[in-house]
Amino acid sequence: MKIEDFEKAINALNRGIEIDEIRVRKGQVHHVYGHIGTTLLMWGSSGLAYSLGVSYSHDESLLQALQEVLRNRHYTRHRELDLRFE
Repeated sequence: MKIEDFEKAINALNRGIEIDEIRVRKGQVHHVYGHIGTTLLMWGSSGLAYSLGVSYSHDESLLQALQEVLRNRHYTRHRELDLRFE
């Protein structure tokens, strides 16, 4: 999928999700990271959603929080935030 496909599908959820980072591999989206408030979210290349097990404070770097969570694999599956591509 392309970046525009992910942006459109995330906006269609109408949850006020802010996209923080989109990682691309070989021209296709590999992972998308975002947040709602202080809850970190991640989508894989197929659009399956996960919330990451650690919230971050505004004093902490979002990137630092993401790296810590991903290193320890603290994430939970969230089917209600799965993306539907048109």
